[in-house]
Amino acid sequence: MRKTFLIGLLIGGSFLLLNCADRNAQSSPIVREVEANGAGDVSSTTVPELTAWFGKKGQQFATHIAQECAPLAKAADANWAQRTAEGRVCTAAQGLAFTPFTADPRKY
Repeated sequence: MRKTFLIGLLIGGSFLLLNCADRNAQSSPIVREVEANGAGDVSSTTVPELTAWFGKKGQQFATHIAQECAPLAKAADANWAQRTAEGRVCTAAQGLAFTPFTADPRKY
């Protein structure tokens, strides 16, 4: 009984791990660029992990990726940001991207 439970748990856990990875990750040029710059395989990496990596890589690179992601994010569905590797990469990059601050030109 216990052996059957452990085998079922192992099979179930393997199934969950395989389904969490984004199988289409390598078809994205943004994902390929990030992986080529040292992020490793991002198909199952979380947004906090990617955010930490972008923090190490530098704000300039995060801004570059966020600019590439902007048109994709506008056209994406609600699941894109968390369900795809490309969406997670873009979410992390946008969190660290530099947005120039414009002061209020009005005089008080």
